[in-house]
Amino acid sequence: MKDLNRIELKGHVGSVDATRDVGNTTVTRFTLATNRSYKDANGDWQTETTWHRVESWAGFGRATPDRIVRGQKLYVCGRIKQDQYQDQQGYDRTQTIVVADEIDVITEPES
Repeated sequence: MKDLNRIELKGHVGSVDATRDVGNTTVTRFTLATNRSYKDANGDWQTETTWHRVESWAGFGRATPDRIVRGQKLYVCGRIKQDQYQDQQGYDRTQTIVVADEIDVITEPES
């Protein structure tokens, strides 16, 4: 059986962090919040929010800064990658990023 690296998310855009040109293409990074509701030990409903960093390369996820806006509900399908870097203090860090292959707008943000 082949390995599989695939993730599907449905959530709301938090912020569009950066858009930059890399060679002949554009990459856009934004955050996406997903929520999970559950009942706690007392039977009360709780909501747990997880923030995801998403990276979209033009031509693949088709995300552009004018298309992705805060509050929008999106469906994102892609793969997980980990970037390793050193922070300003010299510590090794790892960040997990969702590289989008497909982005679909579910709802526009409320005005």
